[in-house]
Amino acid sequence: MNAAAWMLVIVCLCMTGASALVIWWSWKTGQFDDTEGIKYRMLQDE
Repeated sequence: MNAAAWMLVIVCLCMTGASALVIWWSWKTGQFDDTEGIKYRMLQDE
């Protein structure tokens, strides 16, 4: 493989790692705790 192919592999691995970190961070901070409640909140009268 030439240098461009290796660079492409490295970029793909970095992007995959970054997206895995973002998903892990959002899971850790509770972004996925209540996925159903948000759509019912707009129907409630205040």
